[in-house]
Amino acid sequence: MKPASLDRAGILRNISWLATGSLLVKPAWFLFLTAVCMRFLSADGYGVMNTALWFMAIAAMVSDFGTSHYAVREVARHRDEAADYFSNLLLVRALVFAPVLIGAVITAWAIGYSGAELLTMMLAGLYSLSNRMAEFCRSFFRAFEILRLESFSVIAEKILVVVGGTVALVTVATPASALAGMTVGMAVLVLLNVWWIHARLAEFSLRRIKRAFVRRAIRDSVPLGFVNLFSVAFVSVGVVVLEIISGESAAGQYGAAYRIVEALQLLPYVVVAAILPRMSALFHEGDHRQFASVLGRSVAGVAGVGLLIALPLSIAGPWVIQLLTSDTSFGPSGPLLSVLSWAFPLTALNMLLTAALIAADEQYYLSVLLGIGTAASIALNVLFVPDYAATATAAVFIGLQVLVAVASLQRYTQVTRAWRTRTA
Repeated sequence: MKPASLDRAGILRNISWLATGSLLVKPAWFLFLTAVCMRFLSADGYGVMNTALWFMAIAAMVSDFGTSHYAVREVARHRDEAADYFSNLLLVRALVFAPVLIGAVITAWAIGYSGAELLTMMLAGLYSLSNRMAEFCRSFFRAFEILRLESFSVIAEKILVVVGGTVALVTVATPASALAGMTVGMAVLVLLNVWWIHARLAEFSLRRIKRAFVRRAIRDSVPLGFVNLFSVAFVSVGVVVLEIISGESAAGQYGAAYRIVEALQLLPYVVVAAILPRMSALFHEGDHRQFASVLGRSVAGVAGVGLLIALPLSIAGPWVIQLLTSDTSFGPSGPLLSVLSWAFPLTALNMLLTAALIAADEQYYLSVLLGIGTAASIALNVLFVPDYAATATAAVFIGLQVLVAVASLQRYTQVTRAWRTRTA
């Protein structure tokens, strides 16, 4: 393998592969998750579905334990040990699947969900946990910097999940039905990914499983697990608080607007997938100049595109919602989208800075920062949602994204300055 610092063209090649695959199927996924679901479900039903997905996304991150980012970082540095990482970490992920799901469902029941809503929560949990398992598998494609394989995986996922969810919705138009169909598609995708990695990249073998390896991996990945958990909670807890205080309709209106902003995160997602293994290897090699160059070019490109998208979207927000659905119960989603459009460049910047700090082994700082951000999101939403409903959730989200970006930039500056001093 060539040194990471000498293979710059590989980053653009990988971005092209993953972007092309995602662009082929993400529009269909976006239309399914917005227009199709909004047409088959009322604002209340759509709110229940989105709240369940966001709630269970937090639980799914508990099952991750940071193993996905850990696998990318460590396998990128030690590819000859990939089979050890795959065998040991896959076993850990499989063992925690059921306990995490049961714990999440019990938590949902304890805070007041019952009947059909509790069933929706359980199915959302199955889908979210399976989704995280698929992401774990893709971490090996990223670590080997073969993003064409992740591109194929993304295409297969969206086809299976969209078809499964659409068939289920047409058959029985309920949130639980949609999630059941989506879960079947995701489960098939996970099995295909595991088989491919075992056959082509990193053999799964029970002989490779070692207690000492598992203990070390868990010890090192748990801080990354908190980063992942708080990253998702930071985004999700606001709408959960909104649903509890203002009801399913308000959560559905916010969810319709935010899903559009979320779909735009394809760009930073693709860039992070390409640069995280490269920056991890560069940090391991001690090449701070190339590390800063990779991050700087990525931030400049993504930030520029983000601002170009945010401005017209902030103006056309109401029209976009009307294009997706004629249901008047989603009317407030238009102004919300105009506000939330400015969250896109901020979330994109934070995704890139998070990747850089993970590559530089700054997971402890990130976990504390995002933990504080999550706690602040809960407190501020509880304080302002009773008076301002979904508008408060949107404003809190954008304001906290700004603060996290400032804190991350400051930490990155400190880390790189200390790094240069040590290697001078």
